[in-house]
Amino acid sequence: MKALILAAGFGVRLMPLTEKTPKPLFPVGGIPVLLRMIRSLETTGCTEIAINTHHLAPRIQEFIDSQKFSIPVNCFHEPEILGTGGAIKNLEDMFWEAPFMVVNADVVTDLNFAKLIKIHKEHGHAATLVVHDCPPYNNVLVRDDAVVRFASEPGPDMLAFTGIQIIDPIIFDFLKKDCFQSSITAYEEMMAARLRITAWEPNHIWWHDIGSFQGLSRACLETGAMQLFAKALGLAHARSLRVTHLAGGGSSRQWFRLSLEDHSMVAVDHGLAQDDSWTEADAYNAIGKHLHTSGVPVPEILGYDRFSGLVYVQDLGDACLEQVVKTKGYEQALPLYEKTIKSIAKMASIAAKGFDTTWTYQTPSYDEELILEKESRYFFEACVNRYLNQPAKFEDYLPELRVLARNTVEGAIPGFLHRDFQSRNIMVYQGQCFFIDFQGARMGPVQYDLASLLIDPYTALPSAMQDLLLELYMDEFSQYRQVERNAFLRRYQYCALHRNMQMLGAFAHLSKNMNKPGFEEFISPALAGLKERIRHFPEAPGLAALVESLPLPQ
Repeated sequence: MKALILAAGFGVRLMPLTEKTPKPLFPVGGIPVLLRMIRSLETTGCTEIAINTHHLAPRIQEFIDSQKFSIPVNCFHEPEILGTGGAIKNLEDMFWEAPFMVVNADVVTDLNFAKLIKIHKEHGHAATLVVHDCPPYNNVLVRDDAVVRFASEPGPDMLAFTGIQIIDPIIFDFLKKDCFQSSITAYEEMMAARLRITAWEPNHIWWHDIGSFQGLSRACLETGAMQLFAKALGLAHARSLRVTHLAGGGSSRQWFRLSLEDHSMVAVDHGLAQDDSWTEADAYNAIGKHLHTSGVPVPEILGYDRFSGLVYVQDLGDACLEQVVKTKGYEQALPLYEKTIKSIAKMASIAAKGFDTTWTYQTPSYDEELILEKESRYFFEACVNRYLNQPAKFEDYLPELRVLARNTVEGAIPGFLHRDFQSRNIMVYQGQCFFIDFQGARMGPVQYDLASLLIDPYTALPSAMQDLLLELYMDEFSQYRQVERNAFLRRYQYCALHRNMQMLGAFAHLSKNMNKPGFEEFISPALAGLKERIRHFPEAPGLAALVESLPLPQ
């Protein structure tokens, strides 16, 4: 049986990705979807494959020319796009003798094509359309295994047309030459002429349409997971894969748990890569591997798909340090904090060795300008101005803020800096603490991560516990670098001050602008902490007066 792969579309829903790369060449699991389809048809026993092209046709032709196939695979360029029906009619000379298969180039599936061919040959009707229950696309009404109607919108009791079909040459009687037309229109005319269009719904088919960002991301997510599971478990079926969306934090990234049999992994979805520039996902992958190699307790990275922005990591369960504190109390959480403190000290020193600053996503180091823009200005604009509706201007306080920023980093002991080291980013698994969300790492003062952990409003550690852990950190870090106690403690206070401002900016932004009200409850305690902390910085009297005047949210 011969086959036609429809690959001429513009991919409008996937702009701007499709401006330079045609949709059929998007890699899913590292393999272009067009190549996946060709290989499936090739192994099924297809004798010849035609591909219609229009948008970025030279790119598709170049790709086909670069591959080797066991059967003829030829591209047919359409100077003017003809639609699905026009594309079929355009190749009448190739398909007029016998039933032929037509498939969309933008689907990935585990469909048994050989069984589809067998079913069509057995019933001998005008066409066999493969359908599937997928609510966003369910617009085909089926009765007694026959298509009754194509609807313009999805509806109840309908199924989705997968874009996979076998058609008898009789369809050419219902198509016009050299004009744009839809194959659906031809099917409707065939049904009006009392020709039966069979609908076949395979059991538990795995199928994804990559024509949208959501569909493409989901196809990449599941395909990548199945490839990793196949390496670990051998033969596995995608239809058995279980996908659970996990609750996220303050970022726009998404988290998924993927399970197969008794095995599981977690995927961190950073979003599709828009170009070749370094991405947050690149940073997560590179830094995560470096930390794991350095002996820092982080989840092992199992796989990375740059195009989709997916990083697959070891599943560490659902318990974070915040949950341990809230369910078991400070006393039982203390041993975990002590383990964490020892690991931070090790990470700050050991992970700094061999750390390549080109891996960083934003800036290579925590410096004066970063403090001013990402912490001080963030606090003013997101919290003081927008959330608290106070008119104070960042620029009016810039001289004092600059002095504080300079005193934070000038002469500091440099080390590896996680930058968002708080209880929700510390997973507790089998009695050990593991660090996640390290994609924002860079070089910086070794006190910053410690300050982030100790003043973390999610757990609100008592002052005595903070003091105990601070002393423990100094003891631990002194194994790696010489520590001058007073200078270390003063630098810690500067880091805590700026982390406090950063937190307030983040909580305010997430609450007011990102519609994440769960962060709002932490604004008042964080602001109360800043009011107490700012009193210890005589070089910033104006800022201290402003902070003291800010109203605590109720």
